[in-house]
Amino acid sequence: MKDAYTKLMDVRLLAVLAAVLFMYGCGTGDDADSYPQDTNQDAGADAASDSDTDSDSDSDTDTDTDTDTGFEELRASIDANEDPDVTQEDLDSMKAGNVDLSMKLLRALAVEKGGNLAVSAFSIRSAFAMLLAAAKGETETEIATTLGFLEDQSRTHNAMNYYNREIMKRNLPETEYDDPVIISTANRMFVRPDKNIGDEYLEILAYNYDAGMYLADFGTDPEGMRKKMNAWVEEQTYDRIKNLFPEGSIISDTAWVLVNAVYLKAPWMFGFEKSLTKEMPFTLLDDSEVKVPTMHNTEVEGYYGTGDGYKIVDVPLRGNDLSMTFILPDQGGYDEIEESLDDGTLDEMLEDLEHGPIEVYLPRFKVETGSLMLNDILIELGMVNPFGSQADFSGFGPDPDYPGISFVYHSVFVAADEIGVEAAAATGIGGNDSASMPMMLFDAHRPFIFILRDRPTGLALFTGRVLDPSK
Repeated sequence: MKDAYTKLMDVRLLAVLAAVLFMYGCGTGDDADSYPQDTNQDAGADAASDSDTDSDSDSDTDTDTDTDTGFEELRASIDANEDPDVTQEDLDSMKAGNVDLSMKLLRALAVEKGGNLAVSAFSIRSAFAMLLAAAKGETETEIATTLGFLEDQSRTHNAMNYYNREIMKRNLPETEYDDPVIISTANRMFVRPDKNIGDEYLEILAYNYDAGMYLADFGTDPEGMRKKMNAWVEEQTYDRIKNLFPEGSIISDTAWVLVNAVYLKAPWMFGFEKSLTKEMPFTLLDDSEVKVPTMHNTEVEGYYGTGDGYKIVDVPLRGNDLSMTFILPDQGGYDEIEESLDDGTLDEMLEDLEHGPIEVYLPRFKVETGSLMLNDILIELGMVNPFGSQADFSGFGPDPDYPGISFVYHSVFVAADEIGVEAAAATGIGGNDSASMPMMLFDAHRPFIFILRDRPTGLALFTGRVLDPSK
């Protein structure tokens, strides 16, 4: 890659790391340095811990009650698959689907919402992968195509299981000198008791997603069930995602709900001294300026490069497997770069990066989004059949009629400060029986795109853009 500079790389980065689908509104991230103590929230851990109790010898499922939320759990009597069989070809295809979906959602939200945005295709695909197991025919095809899954369902489940287990390996314990790296992902299904969910579906949940099904009395107490599900999401995200399901979203006709929750907190590999944080200007798309608290590190060992119309840096988090990638379009060229991004163009950008010292300027930020309904965007991206009366989710079990998708909610929290980054996201999908709703200069003092990546797998965990860090 061509490089016009021979000194340290001056990075004025303004970042926003996002966690579920999109975000807007911004603060200064003053509380992002308070690390939670519990680091054991891996996928379905609370369900797995009770899976061997109260088992009926004549049944293919175990029954227990979650003492924290009061939901009765049904879980297949099968151990989670700890060594999924995957090929590199399948992993590459699934990674491409992850990155492509991130960029498609980002662009769609830019049209619908504008401003600062973020998505977590990782969370969205985790929730929809569980739903895919129930989908048949055209319903299955449209979900797989829109979400970038493989044509073969079993291979999709194996790949999702593999990726979940790989991501969990990024957890690192606290040391005398370093804060921990905390990553957790959890999945659950909530079902109205009169809906019969088959053993085959429960086996897929337990085997591939280490998850069980929880009986929720939507019929007589929809508001109480909504609050309980929201409480579970808050617990899984250390209280960062609140009210995923807004008031009125869960009704007596709600039949099933699938939920994924993701949490990540990691320190920078090379942190920032608070004494060096100062107010600095940031140029908006209309060329006006705002001043924001901007962090400074004189020497970060990272990756950097330039391309046609942009500059790019990749800043490591502790452990070096997780990183924040920042893409800075040239002044006046933001829309063109954002429109061009997909898995292929991102790979090309990353292939030619050089390693070396970088002087980094990074605005401190906190972004929180309310609960966002994604129905219209997913329909526009091609997922039409699963939302209609013609949707076929007969894979749930023997009942003659399982309703199609009525709602898809997404919520995100993201913050970055001198210590590190924190992100949380949750995705909820539900169906109602009734219809409803130095080597170069990298000066990021203007709008940019960011990607929180897992380097070994290439997955884009969180993707977003920052147009105005003061909001």
